[in-house]
Amino acid sequence: MGIHLHAIRLRIALLVCDTPLPVVIEKYGDYEKLFGELLRQGATAYSVSTKPVNLEIQAFNVVEGQYPDDISSFSAFVLTGSKYSAYEDLDWIKKLKRFMLRVDAESTAKVVGVCFGHQIIAEALGGKVVKNPAGWEVGWTPTTLTPLGETTLKTGMKVHNVHQMHQDHVSVLPSGFKVLASTDKCPIQMAVRGDRYLTIQGHPEFTAGVVTEIVKARQASNVFAADMAATVLSRVDNAVDNSWFGKKMVGFMVGTIDSKEEA
Repeated sequence: MGIHLHAIRLRIALLVCDTPLPVVIEKYGDYEKLFGELLRQGATAYSVSTKPVNLEIQAFNVVEGQYPDDISSFSAFVLTGSKYSAYEDLDWIKKLKRFMLRVDAESTAKVVGVCFGHQIIAEALGGKVVKNPAGWEVGWTPTTLTPLGETTLKTGMKVHNVHQMHQDHVSVLPSGFKVLASTDKCPIQMAVRGDRYLTIQGHPEFTAGVVTEIVKARQASNVFAADMAATVLSRVDNAVDNSWFGKKMVGFMVGTIDSKEEA
């Protein structure tokens, strides 16, 4: 008789912190779709190589004040990116930080933050986010894993390629957080605290098409100079490690990161 593995139920609250550009939604979907695809791809890969995972993802638009009624009913929280800054004096941002303090104190759920989510977690738990004096970091970017990053993510990978879209960065980590990856422009690219928090400055949910539309829009509105936009678009189709990171995200939320490297 074969061995039957019982599937792990992973119930995720997706805290949606922005609405993408209309052209991005039209062509590629909103954050619920983008993150849903990343997480489901990661869960499928994890299920094949390690153990079966059943995902249940419920989205909450925190900009509009939507939050779970029962924190304890979720095994993980995922915070998305946003065009806003984590240090802005906006009611919904302050409410989100208070909510993350509640999650930290009142639950044992795993927490994963992406870009703005990475920054909100840092601010909420005692770190600091500022506008990066080195300027924007945009598009395809190699990030260097620290030795702790390699150990934590159970990988021999030295460089993690991911799309970026930020001018703010975490300048001071909260107590207990450690760096897993960095770039020259942004030293805190990925961070971890124990087995509860995993945060990343890059956008593993972004495809080349999503980045292209954002860059074109920001060039048209003079946020990005033409030469900068051209440089980003020239490398936008370079390979990224989205599926690899999606699998690691799922493993982190499950509680056992797979050491096998296939995505």
